[in-house]
Amino acid sequence: MKLYFTALLFSAVAGGISAAVAAKPYQKHLRFLASLICLAIIVTPFARLAPEIQLSPPSAEEDYEYSYDLAAEQAEQDAAAALQNYIFEQTGVKTENVGIDMERVEGQLYIRAVRVKVPEEHHSAVKDCLDTLLENTVKTEVYW
Repeated sequence: MKLYFTALLFSAVAGGISAAVAAKPYQKHLRFLASLICLAIIVTPFARLAPEIQLSPPSAEEDYEYSYDLAAEQAEQDAAAALQNYIFEQTGVKTENVGIDMERVEGQLYIRAVRVKVPEEHHSAVKDCLDTLLENTVKTEVYW
C-alpha cells in the first residue's frame, strides 16, 4: 500500500513540475497527461478486484446429455395421446400411462417401443388391441 501512495505522489509532483516548467501552450496537455497517469494509478487496484472472465466457444468434442430434437419430443407426446385415445375407443379401457420410444434415423421418426399401464383386469384386451394395431412390428409392453 505504501508503494501505491508513493507512486501516486510522484506522478502528481512530476506532472505539476513539468506543467510549471513547460511553455504556456503545452501546460494544458501536460496537466491532462499527468491526470491520466494519476487516474490509472488510482484505478489499478480496483481493476485487479474484478473477476477474470474467459470467453471461449464450445468445442465440438464436448458430449451433451440433452436432446434438442423438439420435433421428436412433440411427436412422442402426440403419438402417446393418440394411442391413449385409440385404446379407449377400441376397448373402453382408460390407460393410466402411455410411453412411446421413438428414434430418428436419416431424418425419419420410427416407433421402437410402446409401454402402456392399465388396470390388471384389462391387460389382455389392451395387449390384443396393441398387437392388432401395430402388427407385432413394435415392442409392446402392457403392465399394471
